[in-house]
Amino acid sequence: MLNSLAVRLDGQPAMPSVVSRRRKILNTSVEYAVELNLLGANPIPALKWKPPKAVQVVDRRAVPNPVQARTLINAVRDDVPAGAHLAAFFGCLYFAGMRPEESVALKRANLRLPKEGWGEFEFGEAEPHAGKEWTDSGETATGGNSNSERWGSGASNHGHPN
Repeated sequence: MLNSLAVRLDGQPAMPSVVSRRRKILNTSVEYAVELNLLGANPIPALKWKPPKAVQVVDRRAVPNPVQARTLINAVRDDVPAGAHLAAFFGCLYFAGMRPEESVALKRANLRLPKEGWGEFEFGEAEPHAGKEWTDSGETATGGNSNSERWGSGASNHGHPN
């Protein structure tokens, strides 16, 4: 029965928030049945069920190909005052698959860049940032650890030669 909570009427997976809401409603309904002595106990809390993980598929039509990405990055480099920094930032996101907080925290000491070919990025720390409109305290939040297991583990990633 719990697995049916995770499926929409059309057979597609339901959003995690929908699954959570449905489970809460089911649990409340069973608790009410216990109150009315229709059931002896609520078995739902004792179940070791986890909703299936949502599979996120990226629409390939929405992702720029390497030529488009290079064109966009070069346009930023040439047309914006901080273009060189932004080109490096977006290049790390696209070609190395970094997260924004990983790219921002990248230091020269984390780079191994040969004269030709692909370089290597050594992950060291992250710089997550949340503006004051996104925090409970109303203060700007910076710093902290990334959720990534790559940080502090000596993991590395290859960098595009351009």
